[in-house]
Amino acid sequence: ADGAAIKAYAAAQQQAATSALSKFVVGTKPAPIMAGFSSRGPNMGDSNILKPDLTAPGVDILASVTPALTPAQHAAVVSGELVPPAAYASYQGTSMSSPHVAGLALLLRQAHPDWSPAAIKSALMTTGYSTLNDNLPGAQNGLLPWAQGAGHVDPNKAVNPGLVYDAGKADFVAYQCKVNKAAVSPASDCTTYGTLDETYNLNLPSITVSGVQGNVTVRRTVTNVGGASATYNAVASVPGFTAQVTPASLTLAPGARGSFTVKLTATTAQRDVWQFGSLTWTGAGNTVRIPVQAKVGQAIIAPAEMTSEKVTGSKLFPVKTGFSGRMGYIKGGLKPVTLGDMASLVPQPLSSANLRTVCAAGESTPSVKVYSVAVPAGTIVARFALRQADVSAPDDDHDMGVLAPNGSWAYSGNEGSGEAVQVSAPAAGTYRVCVVAYGGLPVMTHKLSSWG
Repeated sequence: ADGAAIKAYAAAQQQAATSALSKFVVGTKPAPIMAGFSSRGPNMGDSNILKPDLTAPGVDILASVTPALTPAQHAAVVSGELVPPAAYASYQGTSMSSPHVAGLALLLRQAHPDWSPAAIKSALMTTGYSTLNDNLPGAQNGLLPWAQGAGHVDPNKAVNPGLVYDAGKADFVAYQCKVNKAAVSPASDCTTYGTLDETYNLNLPSITVSGVQGNVTVRRTVTNVGGASATYNAVASVPGFTAQVTPASLTLAPGARGSFTVKLTATTAQRDVWQFGSLTWTGAGNTVRIPVQAKVGQAIIAPAEMTSEKVTGSKLFPVKTGFSGRMGYIKGGLKPVTLGDMASLVPQPLSSANLRTVCAAGESTPSVKVYSVAVPAGTIVARFALRQADVSAPDDDHDMGVLAPNGSWAYSGNEGSGEAVQVSAPAAGTYRVCVVAYGGLPVMTHKLSSWG
């Protein structure tokens, strides 16, 4: 229609006309590229599980839509008196990308009716390819697994992936028993299926370890979904780590499973900096690649708190180290709580910043009680807390902040009055502990507990 109008215009004018065409560069590839609005990882729920898993087309997708017509307009369309608006539109987002993946999963299930959902997911992930660089800085860059997961889906290759990382009910129940046992129903499933030792050992087509201490060994199992026996060889690489796959070669009959381990040992990797690599199995004409992400964690991991009702004896607790050699420690005996006198306040909701301002002034107000607590040199831990049992009513809401001698500020603002601030190896000096009556009875009371 537009072309006909241009021709008609040119014929009517009977004059010369010029046009300009934009330059076309052969070989330029504008897609696929991660959308700037696409959410990035790492996984906030479990940093040992990669999210997202993969990516698929999701920008400028022609999607069918239902025109918003009145009953009269519908009748006019039926009678031929009204030409309906276009039944499609250009959309973008997860609502476009997800249907692509769902449709591909259906096609793979049709091609392989015996495949599990996990096997289908694995086939899509291990055969994916990298998107193009979006040039976003740092952790937002679209080439990282935090943006594209294992890569962009490649449907034709996914039909014949060679190997899959399969998982079933037992695997996912064991994972759930590890991360949230209370939510497992029935509870007996944790006895039936067991509990996963570490969440990074869930048999996914990716490996993510958020706290490597010296070295870590991760387990995986693959299944040969090809039609013939095949030998696959592994190559793994992660910057700042050595990556050792054992065994490095697997020979599997059709349908057979093979287990292996990946040992990551930190070499030049810096603490708290993610490193990105991959593990690839090649064989039988297939390349089976999964992303591998690892980050060096704390040198020592030990429980921050312990509880016991014993009146004599001892209690064991685990300590993990990420180094070889001697480990130093400082010990201190149990300290009795110092329970302060009852203080009365009138409610006034204050933010953390406003409470800090009052605390810095050093004077109590009708709504804020300022305590000055001397912490001597050599103190291992200073702890300040409010207990729900030590306030005037169950629905009272107190908040608390602690201002250190160097000006640093720690704040506890939970719902209710269960508040606590703990300072490890505190510098000697006077700490201001400030309690605000955030909301509750017209007159609210509390008692401050402190240890140090």
